[in-house]
Amino acid sequence: MDMYQKDHTDYVYARFRRLLPRSRDPVLVVLKAHLLAEERLDWILNQFVRSSAPLKNARLTFYQKLKLAHAFLGDGFDREVKFLENLNSVRNVLSHNAEVIDINERIDKVIQTFDPEEQFQFETQAQRLTTLKNTVMFACAFLEGATMTRIELAGKNVRFHHSLTE
Repeated sequence: MDMYQKDHTDYVYARFRRLLPRSRDPVLVVLKAHLLAEERLDWILNQFVRSSAPLKNARLTFYQKLKLAHAFLGDGFDREVKFLENLNSVRNVLSHNAEVIDINERIDKVIQTFDPEEQFQFETQAQRLTTLKNTVMFACAFLEGATMTRIELAGKNVRFHHSLTE
């Protein structure tokens, strides 16, 4: 990992740690995790295009960005993509319903999609939400790492920009 990659990785990790809420409110955690995941998808897309300007006003949905990133990265990322698809579904339910009584079960299913072999049993809300936050960070880091590898293999000499907005 070169200096730019390390700086980028440190930046992203610190940003997640700073912005993911320590709250036990599942709605807040899901919405913020989704927002940060979308920011990372923007970053991934930005690495594969010659100019990010047309993407800024394209009004792509989270799902469209995820599918484009998956297409750019290729096979081998089904687990991360499925996890982020399910996170997006829960976020959409939360955004369109004033009250979601089965939010914990929905979050548990999202987490379970990342590691179907594991039988997660959360004793506390803090445990559940910490696992969700860590899994979002891991999934995004895995996809970003794959992006950096693809760039290196392509022989591109790029400085990593943090997002489409910078």
